[in-house]
Amino acid sequence: MKKLLTICCLFFLNALQAQYFQQRYNLNYAVPKLRDERFNSGLISRVNYINFSQNFYNVGIGTSYNNPALPVPDNTCDRLRFTSIGTLGLTLFSNVAHQFASIGNRWYNASGNSIAEVDNKQGTGGYVAVGAVTNNPLTEATGIAGTSDILFTRLDDLGNVISARRIDLDQSTDIAWCIRKSVVVVNGQPTWIMCGQSQRGNAFTDCFVARVLVDGTILWARRYNFDPGGGQFNSAVCIAKQLCEGPTGLIYVVGTMQDNPVGANGIDGLAFALTQNGGVIWSSTYNAFTDDEFQAVRFSATGTLAIGGFTNFAAVAPVTSHMLFAQLNIANGAVISQNILRAVNGANIYSSRCYDLVQVPGNQYYLAGPVVINNGIYEMMYRTTQAGLGLNWYRYNRMNYNVGFGIDNQDLIPGDGLAYFSSERDSLNPTFSDSHMMRTDYNGRTCNICPGILPSNTPIFLSQAIRNNRNNPTGTALPLVWASFNYSNSNTCNDAAIICNGIVAAAPNSENISSKVLNNNRDIKLYPNPARSIVTLEFNNQLAGEYNFTLVNTEGKIVLQKNKVYNNGFSISTIDVATLPTGIYLLQIKNGENIITKKVVKQ
Repeated sequence: MKKLLTICCLFFLNALQAQYFQQRYNLNYAVPKLRDERFNSGLISRVNYINFSQNFYNVGIGTSYNNPALPVPDNTCDRLRFTSIGTLGLTLFSNVAHQFASIGNRWYNASGNSIAEVDNKQGTGGYVAVGAVTNNPLTEATGIAGTSDILFTRLDDLGNVISARRIDLDQSTDIAWCIRKSVVVVNGQPTWIMCGQSQRGNAFTDCFVARVLVDGTILWARRYNFDPGGGQFNSAVCIAKQLCEGPTGLIYVVGTMQDNPVGANGIDGLAFALTQNGGVIWSSTYNAFTDDEFQAVRFSATGTLAIGGFTNFAAVAPVTSHMLFAQLNIANGAVISQNILRAVNGANIYSSRCYDLVQVPGNQYYLAGPVVINNGIYEMMYRTTQAGLGLNWYRYNRMNYNVGFGIDNQDLIPGDGLAYFSSERDSLNPTFSDSHMMRTDYNGRTCNICPGILPSNTPIFLSQAIRNNRNNPTGTALPLVWASFNYSNSNTCNDAAIICNGIVAAAPNSENISSKVLNNNRDIKLYPNPARSIVTLEFNNQLAGEYNFTLVNTEGKIVLQKNKVYNNGFSISTIDVATLPTGIYLLQIKNGENIITKKVVKQ
């Protein structure tokens, strides 16, 4: 009952207003104990709530990588990591990571690549997540044939492990990249579909697709190989990166295909459609140049397949690739529209890639991935029309990784926007990476960052080739044991409205953001609040220097500004709001590059 009351109170607070936020996550910031972190996927959980239909969690799944410099148990293995936070981005519901073993403490390396919901209609359905477990010489966990098996975990609503399995496809090197909730029910039980890759020996790699129950029980699992040479249909390197499902339960899969020997015919985009039982309806590859890759797919509101990826067509050194958007006909895979989305800013052209995409109201799309600027990797989103023509592109924080992205549509509350999942360079030590989660509006803006760069579109012609295939059902599952660890979070920024001083601001580098102010929001007290005349700000243990106070109304207009020089220790400042109209305001407190924002209510 206490847990239920706490959750209900948290949801009530989250329902007060929409919120823009940026949060980062790692093992422990206080000591600090740092591991390389990244989110590989994420979603807006619309079903794991209790009697509050307008509330939901922001959920990220990813990997926490081993740091050999840390003592046991923090250096034993890579871990699947899970984070869920409320709508406002302030209340941390769960921030944990899990490691897995078959017996004893011989922990495998584990990665989390994708997550989907479990809806039991009671608010506690939880999630299923997939990735991989691999042999780990450090702990002598070397019993996996092929070195890697699919990791399947069943999680409760707070991210705790209920059950875990490793799935082996005939002693192959197996990785699951994506899992989705299915509309297909088998014997009264809900099912999920997942896809990935399965490498048999060193000769070739198959796509795999499987239908499973909530505990990972395999209903069917099939391999697919699409050999462009014809004849054997088993010599290509085929990888299935994402899949989606139509309203009748037909399955659509995208990924990449490369004929052996590797490099002989380059890499093509791959798409194929399956029946509910895994039978192939159509399969095609798509080629424009030597490296054309499909990475993400969604079943669109207009009944097409929306696909994101990248290509090196029209890329001139030092640029290596550009984002690619295409739409396919679900009946036969024919290309309906196609476009290259270049990251161009003035005379500068940058490398970019898409690893996930989502459709938003108005039939627009957002593509998420990295952009490389002056040898630095940054988070990026590209906004397009229904036909895939660019409207704007946006760059955000500095990264260490150029992979690991997720994006979802936050469309249940006023002030709708997007949830973005990736990684960010750690501000305490730039050699490490943090998992990163943020909320943006439909213009790509988030707190402290209001980017918007004009698009650059380039036509492309993807030639479609119909491919034969081979497939066979297979797959066995073995149980795993697990151990769990709590992680820390750092609130980079959290605003009720997006404040950028009325101008379009350049996106900052994350290494320029000092955690000394941002992590000590609690040491700046504001009272009374609500206030009728005077608001008092109490400073304690903050950085010395000149502080700028800016009060902004909900329309983004600056209504008051003042400066104050603050020395270490204890200090009090006041703001007169007596003449301001009744309403909600945002107080931005800035010291150099450090910014925090607090809500002020005028009675």
